[in-house]
Amino acid sequence: MIAGIGFKSTVTITSFNELFESYIKRYSAFTVATSKEKATNAVFLKFVSTNRLKLIQIEEDAIYNIITPTFSHLSKKFKNVGSFCEAAALAAGGTASKIICERKISSDRLATIAIAEMDGD
Repeated sequence: MIAGIGFKSTVTITSFNELFESYIKRYSAFTVATSKEKATNAVFLKFVSTNRLKLIQIEEDAIYNIITPTFSHLSKKFKNVGSFCEAAALAAGGTASKIICERKISSDRLATIAIAEMDGD
């Protein structure tokens, strides 16, 4: 399982911890994917390190043509994709991956997560 994660630059560790407790643990998705750009965020890196998660950094242009189950106007406006976190999970998971948990949003609305079943899961 792989968790695609999107977030605003103002994200907090609380945002990530909520997603970890509610979705990453539930789906045993201890591999996370986000863009190379987002992967440099200090709060995100601390979250990944603290929880000993495997990180896959994807090129943003790798997600542009991916069709996602849900649609966010903000994802479309800023990332040119229906759902950034779903597209990240699908891109990192491989061509046969599929979303098993559609986009969820942290209660503070600063982070999103989607879970995909990877090739071979």
